[in-house]
Amino acid sequence: AALARVAGTAFADRTLWLSVAAHLLLWVAVFACCRANLGASAVGASGGGASGASAGRVGGAGVASAARAANSKDLDVVANWAVLVGFLLAFNVAAAARRWAHLRRDVVGGLWVATNDLALLLGTELHERADRPVKTVALRYCLASFDLLFASDEGACLDDLRHRGLLSAGELEALRPFPAKPQVLWVWVASLVRSLARRGRLPSRMLARLYGVCSRGRGACDQAAIHRTSQIPYKFVHLVAVL
Repeated sequence: AALARVAGTAFADRTLWLSVAAHLLLWVAVFACCRANLGASAVGASGGGASGASAGRVGGAGVASAARAANSKDLDVVANWAVLVGFLLAFNVAAAARRWAHLRRDVVGGLWVATNDLALLLGTELHERADRPVKTVALRYCLASFDLLFASDEGACLDDLRHRGLLSAGELEALRPFPAKPQVLWVWVASLVRSLARRGRLPSRMLARLYGVCSRGRGACDQAAIHRTSQIPYKFVHLVAVL
């Protein structure tokens, strides 16, 4: 059910679906134009051959040979143009697929691995019942970073996190002014870990490992922000559209 949920994620953005539909229409139009040009050239070649044969019967084989050469040249130009357009479209699709794979593997997967590692290390070191509130706070911050990472409307997402108990009212107000909210939550986790170490609850070697986990989680959030704000270069997209 969670995988099928669209509300509150990037897939709820109408601009995303309009962009996908526009690209699909562009590819269909280019493909149809290429097929139409190839078909017209083939018809012209056959017609040129027939007229060349007639001209050969009337005026000799020289006119027929010139017509066939001209039609063959036109076919070569259209074929080369179709290959160029197909190559550029394939490059565009490949770039989009690579970005999706990186987002799936390194961003979502990296954030999930960081959350699991944090739960593993804290659960190993803080195994008493009195330590459960601290581990719950760390887990709340990690889950909240997931939701904020893919939220199309951060304001509505913050209110939803408050209603679901992932953020308290004070945490919500403290987080609201920051622009990079998912990254800030991992900084809060690192601060929580540091406070535990200062109270002697965590050894120094474990503190270093937990800092590394927090750094990986924050880095995954950074990568997601880069993908959301940096699109495929406009010059390349404009070139494909013109062709």
